[in-house]
Amino acid sequence: MKITYKIVTYLIILMGLIHISITPLIFDEFTIRVGWFIGVGIMMIFLGFLNISNWRTGVNDKLVEKICVTANSIALVYSLLTITVDKDPQSFLVLGLLVYLTFSSIYFIIRNKKVYEERK
Repeated sequence: MKITYKIVTYLIILMGLIHISITPLIFDEFTIRVGWFIGVGIMMIFLGFLNISNWRTGVNDKLVEKICVTANSIALVYSLLTITVDKDPQSFLVLGLLVYLTFSSIYFIIRNKKVYEERK
């Protein structure tokens, strides 16, 4: 599970980079809509960075764990809302990755607590 959590984290970062890099191919000029489009890509990159910090700190930082799960949950809700208006295949791919990422981060915290308690 930890390996797939890492893979999905890197896929989210990659999706964010792709999202930003295709902006000039989709839009001709910079508008507020383009700003939001780029912002979603940046959000995905930072979400990936936050998940990396979550599995790198392990049980040492409860605040990072809570922030990570909260951020993943917010991104998941945002993705669910996006699906209601944009039914493109890539939206469903991102939704699937975010579902996995959210539940993996929760599972990762639960597993780390059990490992920490067994060491006591």
